[in-house]
Formats: sequence, structure tokens, C-alpha cells
Amino acid sequence: MKNLFDRLLQRQNGVSMLIVLGFMALSVPLVTGLLSFSGTLSKDSRTKTAILQGQYSAQGCTQQATYKLKTDSSYVAGLTIGVPDVYTFDGCTITVTQVSAASVSDVAYADLVIVLDNSWSISDWGSPPTELDLLKQAANTIVDQFSLPTTEGRVRIGISRFNDAVPAFPVTDMTDIDDHGASELLHDGINSLSWCIWPPSCYVETNIVAGLNAGAAQYATGLGDRVDPPYPVPNLMIFITDGNDNEGNLLPAIETASLATGAEVFAIGVGSGVSSATLDAIATDPNLTHVFDVDDFDELLDIIDSIVAAVLGSAGMGSVFTIESVSPDGTVSISMYMIPPP
Repeated sequence: MKNLFDRLLQRQNGVSMLIVLGFMALSVPLVTGLLSFSGTLSKDSRTKTAILQGQYSAQGCTQQATYKLKTDSSYVAGLTIGVPDVYTFDGCTITVTQVSAASVSDVAYADLVIVLDNSWSISDWGSPPTELDLLKQAANTIVDQFSLPTTEGRVRIGISRFNDAVPAFPVTDMTDIDDHGASELLHDGINSLSWCIWPPSCYVETNIVAGLNAGAAQYATGLGDRVDPPYPVPNLMIFITDGNDNEGNLLPAIETASLATGAEVFAIGVGSGVSSATLDAIATDPNLTHVFDVDDFDELLDIIDSIVAAVLGSAGMGSVFTIESVSPDGTVSISMYMIPPP
């Protein structure tokens, strides 16, 4: 069963923080919709009703855990990094684990590269928004969520794309996202992505090793790797793909290329075309906070907040927690929550 991620991001007092959207605000429409839907089902559809009930229960318990983290400072203070805290609520078993601590550098946070699969399987046909449209929207949203008033000069982002070509394509060199609106350069690069890379033959395949190599090369461009910085500046990478490598690169080669980037890599898989083994080979350990997978590009937009929370935590920009809620029928909801630093 795929993980269910809650959309929890909002801006507050100029700081990006993940907070609960409101348990009652979420539960009322969910309950109303559930009752209305179940009332129209035939007896043969009771299984569907049970599934909806399980999903509602698990997500509702996740909201409770998020609210607890937001409002109960004594509870947060009692948590230890890496040690799960398990409790029950409304029939659910909830596991909260703190995976990083807040420690913001006074000078720089991170150099981040976003690597986008630009192979033929990410379609740009049919009614909009197409898969390629949704991929662009996801990448633009990631850029926007790092463009905070507190990050000027501290977060630098580069964009690259890959298919079967060697070397893969840079899109936008490392850019200070808050340097006089320079983030628009990143948006322009993302929006320039097109499906037909090599006319007239547009059926380009997927070379994941080339994508990792291209991402690593971005750190040396523009405002990338700082020269002998007096402070730690982590290299981070968000790698989005909808398929396995079909250019002859086996899993050990992918793992080697990922390690060679020198970056902490977050792997996002979209659809059934990419295996968990491939995502594990791309991503840095542990998988719990570095591997994300969804059924389609619509769902990709639903997990952006959790991806950003994980990356911000690795950049030392907040305390990050994973929340796993298991409803009485076994339905699982997993999300991530971040408390920004003081």
C-alpha cells in the first residue's frame, strides 16, 4: 500500500513551517463525504466503505499527532532523535519518530539540485494538465517553498534533466533563489522542459546514472559549492523519475553514481514503472526519510510538503518528525512534520 502524505505546509510569520490544517476542518468534510458515499453503495461495495473508513481513521489520527507536536512543547522535549514514541488514539496505533534536530547556520543552509526525468514516458499529450505539466508544477513548488525571507544567500538551487543522453542536460546553473528575484531563472528553466527532445524521434529512454552525474556536475556551476567555507554547506539532491534505468546500468552502478555525487539524495518514484530497489539505490540511507513513491503525477503534488520537510531537516533548517498511523483495520498513513528552529 502506498504511503498517504498529508498536505501540511503554510507560511507563518515569514517562516515556512509544517502545521496541522485543523482536525475539525478536515474531519467534518471527510465524515460527511464518507457517509454520503457509503449511503449510495450496494451491499457488494461494503469492502470499499471499509477501506474509506480505514483511510479516514488513519489520516485523522495523523492529524492528531501533528497537532500534538505543534502544541505540546513538553511532549516534543521528551522525544529522542531516532527513538520511536508509540501511543494509541481513537483506536489507532501512532508512532512518532524525530529524525533531525534544528540547527540553522548563520551563513548558509544548503546547495540543492533538482534532477528531473525528461524521458518519453512522462507524457505531454492529452488533456492538460499533462504528466509533464504536473512534473513542472511539482518542481516549481519545491523552488517556491525554499524561497523564504530567511534564506537569502543561504539556499542555492540548480536544475538538471535527463533521459538516455550522455551527458545529461543542465537546465539552470546553481542560483541564489532570493538574490533579487533570481528564482525566476529557475522557474523559466523548469517551464522550458519539453517532451520532444530529439525530433523526429522522441522516444528517449531512461539513464539514471547519467541523471545522477548531471546532478553532481551542477554543484560546480554558478554559485554552487562554496570555496573553503568556514561553515558546513550540505549538498542535497531531489531526484524524480517514473522509470527504472533501461540503458544497461545495474543497481550497483546506480548506487556507485549516487555515492559519487557527494550529496544527500532524496529519490521520488512516480508510477509502477520504477521499482523500490531502484529508488533505494538512488537514495541516501535511511530510506524512511529519503525515499518517496506515489501512484501518479497528481499524487506527486500531494507529497511535496513531506519531501520539502525531509530536505529542510537535512539542511539543518528545522526539527523533522515522521508520523505513522495505523487504523484498527490496518490502514497506514505516513507523513512528515517539521518544527522550524527558534
